[in-house]
Amino acid sequence: MALAKLLKNKSMWEGVGNDGLVYVKVPFSVTDLMAWKQAAGVYREDPERVGRVVDTIIRMQNLDWSDLQAILDNLLDDTEKQMVLKTGKAQAEVAVVSGITGGTLEQNFPSGDPQWDPNNVEHREKLRRYQKWILYGVKHAMPKSLNWSKIYEVRQDKNESPSAFLERLKEAARKYTDLRVDTEAAQIQLALIFMGQSAPDIRKKLQKLEGEDSRSLNKMLEAAWKVYNNREKEERKTRENRLLAVMTGTAGRGRGRGRGRGASGREGFMNFSNRNFNTPLGVNQCALCRERVYVLV
Repeated sequence: MALAKLLKNKSMWEGVGNDGLVYVKVPFSVTDLMAWKQAAGVYREDPERVGRVVDTIIRMQNLDWSDLQAILDNLLDDTEKQMVLKTGKAQAEVAVVSGITGGTLEQNFPSGDPQWDPNNVEHREKLRRYQKWILYGVKHAMPKSLNWSKIYEVRQDKNESPSAFLERLKEAARKYTDLRVDTEAAQIQLALIFMGQSAPDIRKKLQKLEGEDSRSLNKMLEAAWKVYNNREKEERKTRENRLLAVMTGTAGRGRGRGRGRGASGREGFMNFSNRNFNTPLGVNQCALCRERVYVLV
């Protein structure tokens, strides 16, 4: 889209005039559009992510008809935009045919700028419905390709927090499965996956949960955080135990009985119980057994 076209698009803000609350237009910035594009990513790869971004923009900016076209042009290619408009229009048609919404389909889902006045209550209501249908189109126009193996590829990194790991799991579930992650059934299924793919020390703790706790995602997250926060303490304790083991092993070396030929001349353990090791060595005296050693020349 040309820069000039981008600069023409505006967002809607509330202000106070002589007659009370009024709506005024404030231009988008190029920086805003670039940031939204980066936040949304590629539509074909993650329609739900793009849907969340569009939802946020609508709530923050209260977009009018031309604003919405600019956002769609910025985030989608031409084919994707037409898919979104077709899906949104189908929802509008259902509302018109069923009598839920008055007027014609063109009046409710116009193909050109209807010049709705945001300070006109009727126009503002039409704009609100149009925003809703466009958002529905963004979220549902792209068919989802199911790939459950993707969610099982998500594993907790060693230094990753439990909450960050869970969010990655949910993101994969939304993107590659038909799980509705906020439902109770999905929460139970996610809990099992969360336990099985957590870091080893956290998984060991989660496997000890019983009863309802073993199926509760919230309880698992709580237990996982306890292990995660105690890691430094446990690692310090492990280091101290290893150091103690090394020190104990060093002090214990050389305390056993010597191995060699005893006083009887047979191979075996030597008895040093009668040796006085505190006196100085004499001439020709063995430092190990304190026996006299005679060398023939």
